[in-house]
Amino acid sequence: MWNTKLSSYMKIIKLPEIIDHLYRYYLMLQEVLESEQIKDEATKELINEDIEFLEIEIISTGLFYKLMANIYKTNNIIY
Repeated sequence: MWNTKLSSYMKIIKLPEIIDHLYRYYLMLQEVLESEQIKDEATKELINEDIEFLEIEIISTGLFYKLMANIYKTNNIIY
């Protein structure tokens, strides 16, 4: 049981790192789209969809991290 809790906690600790990687990828896609290197409309549409998906993932992962941090803090309060 302890290993399971520790494993879950370690994954939560890595969430900011995951968010950072997602955000870098998001910025890279925006940069490519704005540079107008891509002429194909279908490819531009796919990149726009990827950007929208990443926006949602970054926000939801960030909110999940904040939620888990608050739960962790609450559980460690001694009453």
